[in-house]
Amino acid sequence: LALDLGIPSLLPAAFYDLARYGPSKIMCGAPLPPSALDEYLAQTQGETPPIPMIVQFPRAQLQRTLRGRERVQRYMAHFIASSLQSRFPAPECAHSQDPDPSRPCHESFYFIMLNVLRSVGGIACGRDADTLYTLTQAMEMLSRTDFSDGHRQCGLRICQPCKIDFAACAMKAREEVWAWLPKWFDLTGEDDVDDESFP
Repeated sequence: LALDLGIPSLLPAAFYDLARYGPSKIMCGAPLPPSALDEYLAQTQGETPPIPMIVQFPRAQLQRTLRGRERVQRYMAHFIASSLQSRFPAPECAHSQDPDPSRPCHESFYFIMLNVLRSVGGIACGRDADTLYTLTQAMEMLSRTDFSDGHRQCGLRICQPCKIDFAACAMKAREEVWAWLPKWFDLTGEDDVDDESFP
């Protein structure tokens, strides 16, 4: 629709929205429902409403969508490796003087990483490639209290400085994703996108 209406400012969000689906669904296309006029004419003339036609992307746009999807997922892998897997607690960590320094915060980061890797909520919502949604879910885990330790429901034992530090990191990552979408979906006019470098 953004292409048909000539609204280039919507294209990054439109391609990203489409790229959240699986490759086979992207390739199959989507049904285009009959117009209101077609339905009205069929209804007033007692005819069967027209069958929705399937709209598919031309090959170039399909490639653009799938390449962009891969780049978005690559960014998420980069975020997990750099901002969760090897994350250090905040300098002001409340648990830094414990006998096992910052263990609750390390465990919380590990738990967030496991849930991000499992795309908690993502697959169930059809958002298995939705990096922006996954980053939001990671931030929401900081304040959730519906996790289970096997005996009772509880929240993560992460300290407030580490919460603030991680939330800022995830918010910065969301901003980076939005900034990079035009380049990842080849909307900037540049021929070569370096998939290995991120802002």
